[in-house]
Amino acid sequence: MEYCRRLAAADRSAFDALRHEYLFGDDDFIAAMHERYPEAYGGYFADDRLVGICYGWPRSEQVTDDDSFTLDGIAIAEPYNGHGRGGRLLAFFEDAAGTLGYDRVSVGSAGGYVERFYLKNGFRPIEFKVMIEGAPTHVRQIHSMAEYRALDEAQRAGIMKEVGGEHSFIVFEKFVRW
Repeated sequence: MEYCRRLAAADRSAFDALRHEYLFGDDDFIAAMHERYPEAYGGYFADDRLVGICYGWPRSEQVTDDDSFTLDGIAIAEPYNGHGRGGRLLAFFEDAAGTLGYDRVSVGSAGGYVERFYLKNGFRPIEFKVMIEGAPTHVRQIHSMAEYRALDEAQRAGIMKEVGGEHSFIVFEKFVRW
């Protein structure tokens, strides 16, 4: 039997193990956000075994001018990945954000199959960001899918070089309540 549900205290060690294997982030901050927004910490279970996780919080916890709910991490362990389970886990997270009163879910993606995953699940690209050490983040708005498609790897690398950045990503967004 397979299902998604909110994570319980008994799931903590399995959650931490999956997160450390597949994702990254500050353990203390992620734990603090779990205390504040437990509804937004979900798990995908196969035969009562935790094989996937998702979690996030209001973006305003980190950026003052953004009222979306951010998906900070989502992962399905191998060999369970690639069979639609991530989409079901993502839908669980979107429902949680909507239940908490948020209209939009946002997420950053550094490229490849992850971007295709978000597009397939109804997210739209809204920004290209380049992180610049010691300087404000370079932000380029994306107004259409044509603009997004034009941001191929060569274009992204060129912008990063031009602004002196070392890391770039696309911000995706989806309305979860109308």
